Amino acid sequence: MKLGILSSNFLDPNIEQLGISKLASNRLRLNIAKNAAIENNINVLPLDLYNKFQDIDILLIGKFVAESGANKFIDDDGSRMIKWLIYIEHVKKRGAKIILDYTDNLIISKDKRSEFYKKVLPYINIITVPSEMMKKI
Repeated sequence: MKLGILSSNFLDPNIEQLGISKLASNRLRLNIAKNAAIENNINVLPLDLYNKFQDIDILLIGKFVAESGANKFIDDDGSRMIKWLIYIEHVKKRGAKIILDYTDNLIISKDKRSEFYKKVLPYINIITVPSEMMKKI
C-alpha cells in the first residue's frame, strides 16, 4: 500500500519536511499521520509525488497555500493548484481514496484557496476536521 501526501510550504521533497514545517497542520497532523502509516508498514512517498505522477492507494491532502510569497518553497510560483488538481483527478480515476485534512475554513476566503477547495470537493472520500465546529461548517 502506498500513501501520498500533498502539502504546501516544503523546501525539498523529503517526507521528513512535514515534521519541521512552519505550517502547524503539517507538523501536528500530517506528520503524525505519516508516522502512523510508516509504523503500519505503509509506504509513504516523497512530497513531490505529483511531479513524478506516482500512483498511490491513499492520498492525504493538507492545507492548500497558493503561494507563500517567499518563492522559496517547491511549487511556490503559482503552479501548485493546477498541479495538485491534475494529480488528484488522476489518482481518483485510478481508484485511490482521498482524504482532505481541512484545518481552517478557507472555502469562504474568496481567493485561490477557496477556489481550490471548491474544485477539490467532488474528489474527496473523507474530510478530517479539528473540531466539532468545523464539522458543522
